[in-house]
Amino acid sequence: MSYLNTTTRLAVSFALLLSASPVSAGKVTLYDGEFTRFPAERDSGRSVAAHCQIDDVTSPDHWADATSHLTLSQDATSSVVTVSMENSRPNTLFTIWLMLAGGSPLMKTGATALVSSADLPEAVEIMQSPTTEATNGFTTDENGNGSVTLALDFPIVGGAYPFQRYEGFDPENAAFNREKPRAIPVAIPDASTGVPFTLRLASHCGDNLHNGLVAGQHEPWFDWLAQ
Repeated sequence: MSYLNTTTRLAVSFALLLSASPVSAGKVTLYDGEFTRFPAERDSGRSVAAHCQIDDVTSPDHWADATSHLTLSQDATSSVVTVSMENSRPNTLFTIWLMLAGGSPLMKTGATALVSSADLPEAVEIMQSPTTEATNGFTTDENGNGSVTLALDFPIVGGAYPFQRYEGFDPENAAFNREKPRAIPVAIPDASTGVPFTLRLASHCGDNLHNGLVAGQHEPWFDWLAQ
């Protein structure tokens, strides 16, 4: 992993961005390195070991050679995230998820799809009609390689997800499973809060379907935790 030096560590980088002069107000790269591989076997939930094998192409080592690279750049109001993956399960949908402090205000989940707030209406529509295309992910090729670059309208490190910008938000929409869904900003946690991840890359080996703001059938592959 390649973190910034002591004076610009992730824990203080957001404050530095806010105080940047107009001349230096471009995006700053806060992370440029590997995603951490999640264990292929797990005691509960879906796992790569149990749910991602392919008939006649069984991977007894559960794609141990799979690697993923993450680049995160941001300024005071936005982020750019690039994720690439190699040597993973071929022809498979992968999506990226963002952990939220206290969970999603719309869904009974701890994380939400890593999309711009402008894409929230589309994500809710997908919940009702799952699709193989995902704005927060990619489908690997026959060699198990894939990548995506996401332009986001909020900072990830030290920031919050701007649910308040959800255009046309309707708290009565049956797609939401919170008892009282609210379009409010929610902080994005880091290592100091004890969360398991900030960003997660997951596969959908069971059905290759994207379910908008809920992960549906999914298996975790890689995690990254902001420091």
